[in-house]
Amino acid sequence: MYCKQCGESINPNQAICVKCGVKVGEGNNFCSNCGKTIDPTASVCLNCGFAVKKNMNSDKMILAIVALLVGTFGIHNFMMGESKKGIVKILLCWTGISSIISLIDAIKLFTDKYEVDADKYF
Repeated sequence: MYCKQCGESINPNQAICVKCGVKVGEGNNFCSNCGKTIDPTASVCLNCGFAVKKNMNSDKMILAIVALLVGTFGIHNFMMGESKKGIVKILLCWTGISSIISLIDAIKLFTDKYEVDADKYF
């Protein structure tokens, strides 16, 4: 296993790369399978054929389904790192307003129009 930021060989049990300090799995300069330099926009390493980017479409579909099922409680917001929005939805869940907002969120996620912003409340 190799660091995706600096290409240094790392132990799979490490939390960070001791050479560059980046969290294991983060970065896009090197292939984590063979350690060779890759194009940051590539989805596959041209040296070994390893998939270097995961499919974000499946993640968006999961988030959209979570938004439909339990979005009233802001679960999908917590999953995306939007803690402020999640807390506001928990506080407003008894009013029904958060249900409407979560439905809008689900539609935006399905249509790929949702933008993650951890600093906004809505």
